[in-house]
Amino acid sequence: MKHLNEWNSKYVSFPDQGGTVPTTNSRSAHSSNHSLRTTDSSIFQESVTSEVFYSVKQPHNHFLHEEKKHTFTIVMLSWEFPPAVIGGLGRHVWELAKQLAHTGHHVLVVTPHTLGAPSMETVEGVEVYRAKEVACSYDDFHLFVAQTNMNMVEQVRVLSSQYKLDLVHAHDWLVGFAARYLKESLKLPTISTIHALEEGRSNLDLPFEQLTNQWEDLLINDSDVLIVCSDFMKKQVEIKTRDNKAIHIIPNGVQISRKKSESILGFFGKRSYSHLVLFMGRLVPEKGITTLIDAARITLEKHPECIFIIAGKGPLLSEYKKEVSRLGLERSILFIGFLNEAEKAAMLELADMLVVPSLYEPFGMVVLEGMAAGKPVIAAKTGGMISIIEHERTGVFFSPGNVSDLSERINGLLENQELRTTLGVNAINEVIQKYNWEDVRDQTEAVYKSTVTTSSVQ
Repeated sequence: MKHLNEWNSKYVSFPDQGGTVPTTNSRSAHSSNHSLRTTDSSIFQESVTSEVFYSVKQPHNHFLHEEKKHTFTIVMLSWEFPPAVIGGLGRHVWELAKQLAHTGHHVLVVTPHTLGAPSMETVEGVEVYRAKEVACSYDDFHLFVAQTNMNMVEQVRVLSSQYKLDLVHAHDWLVGFAARYLKESLKLPTISTIHALEEGRSNLDLPFEQLTNQWEDLLINDSDVLIVCSDFMKKQVEIKTRDNKAIHIIPNGVQISRKKSESILGFFGKRSYSHLVLFMGRLVPEKGITTLIDAARITLEKHPECIFIIAGKGPLLSEYKKEVSRLGLERSILFIGFLNEAEKAAMLELADMLVVPSLYEPFGMVVLEGMAAGKPVIAAKTGGMISIIEHERTGVFFSPGNVSDLSERINGLLENQELRTTLGVNAINEVIQKYNWEDVRDQTEAVYKSTVTTSSVQ
């Protein structure tokens, strides 16, 4: 394993070290000469007659074996993986890995150390390897990410001595250095799914944001092929690519837990309220929670018995709580923390609607979760959500950041039970037809196959 400074010199760029954004030289495919063996065609012609080939007594392919489905040994790199789940990325990786394993692929998920989780386990056919814990702490998050990536590379190199690896599938910039190193050192085709971009989350004003943006560029341009979840994200990523790189749009799937939390159901069963309005997501600026709190204040003037639920965790939790307290709405706007899958299923069952007020949303996994639960969804008309919802048929849009517009949409659904039911039924049908994990798996398999056969490192 290279020393951190050697690693940084090629795969990591730190402005304070005088580094610049490195680029990798394109590698041409190795050509090989294949010798052709000649055969006596008369032998085949004499052996296989029309009576044999078109026999009605047995299948015509009796002498022609069906092509066996090709399976891959896949190294899937992800910063998040259960039980370490922060947002939608961890759930996406788990569902995709599980689907690929179920169809015969050998899936090796490599992820950072997680306190309390085993270093290796096999779950539903997916082999999960958690890299060793970073020995020292770093004040600089990017240094911590670089060291963690080194540990992930070390884990993959061990696996490469045990298995014949076919490809690397990286998920977002946090595992970018490991993916780029493995592509070059092990000559593995590399596919990267870009789930979100820093320029969507921030204005790139701070050094932290600028460096993250640079690291995203490195992964995007050093990958063989890219996957994004929406047309919106494809357009954003295309701007960053330096060549005519293939970018495939594969939307997320959705699966709601059949198990429902009894504690959630019991808690709200003891409370008195007219309606429940639900938000689920990380408590960060781009999720538009300030817009929701202000809209709730207006809505509660007309519907004082309504309860707004904010489910999630994040760095701005205390700030949002202070704002709700300042407005005197602690009894009407409740913060209930991060929900596991059973708790989420219970909360969706109880809610009258789901609100997604995001200012930036590359796809909108939470929108699919609301739709799959048969709930009307009110969403900001932005990002990937535009391609998911059909306004006033499978959900309702409002103008991003527009408090009065959001409050009006919430009031409209609170006062129209028939519309809530219609939107919910249409939403379920839409999800069944378009957003199942089997389709996501099949589309991803097709990308794997085409990439392995055309990658420059093969």
